[in-house]
Amino acid sequence: MNSKYFILSWTIALLLLLITTTGFNYLVDPYGLFATPRISGFNEKKPTANTRVRVVKPYQVTRIQPHALIVGNSRPEMGLDPTHVCWSAEKRPVYSLTTPGASVYMQVRQTQHALSTTPAKLIIVGVDFLDFLVAPENHDDPYQWPPSVR
Repeated sequence: MNSKYFILSWTIALLLLLITTTGFNYLVDPYGLFATPRISGFNEKKPTANTRVRVVKPYQVTRIQPHALIVGNSRPEMGLDPTHVCWSAEKRPVYSLTTPGASVYMQVRQTQHALSTTPAKLIIVGVDFLDFLVAPENHDDPYQWPPSVR
């Protein structure tokens, strides 16, 4: 077997493998990043998307391009419904950029990212006052806002 034929065969096989893998991942869309059509029994359920909220939401907010954002931790996530009829037509779509357990710093950074990529004009921030009850010198979280000076 000549070396040029081997390299060409190997390259074609590698490209076919990469294209097949990429296409399958796009079709399955395990985290709901690409909004591919859901097919019953195949890619309808996204069980791991809920465990990867911090990875998925920045992509989804960029894809959805909301006019209003709900920002906060799990409290506004559970209490404010982005699909409720109370949202006026000019505020829709509304996106819940809430992240359970997120510090204030993380919420601010997520909002900055969303505003850099979307036309959002309304932001509703759910502030959890428990985040402000810990003295800065006792913060264990390096992403806690305001950052502690040691």
